[in-house]
Amino acid sequence: MRLSAEQVRDILAALNRGGELAPGDHRRAPRMKLMAGADISLQDESSRREQRLAVQVRNLSSRGLCVITDRPVAPGTQFIIHFPNRHGSETDILCTAMHCRPAYGRLFSVGAEFVCSITHTLGAADAEAELKRIRSSILS
Repeated sequence: MRLSAEQVRDILAALNRGGELAPGDHRRAPRMKLMAGADISLQDESSRREQRLAVQVRNLSSRGLCVITDRPVAPGTQFIIHFPNRHGSETDILCTAMHCRPAYGRLFSVGAEFVCSITHTLGAADAEAELKRIRSSILS
């Protein structure tokens, strides 16, 4: 998945950082340097529960990002990054970790590729209630 220039701009604006191109960056998609907070959701393999962790977004491009976290994330692991957006909610993007390297002290640098944007749908109970409402309005 590739983010549009508008999506990257909106995410950077919501993170309240200007960001700047990394010097000497010759990748397929130029990275924007920044240091801004965000959350990721990982599934804990032992308990099968989702864990939400605070991370620092180190850089961002239209194809992926690098985050700094206090726990290692194995390459191939998928996680969701939650970016704040202009509307006061979150933009959620599924990512796949491509590498994980020791960073500063006990921290890790995780490079990840964007997979897809996640849209939230109604839960089963909400969907059923909405369906009932629509049926009753049509049949009335």
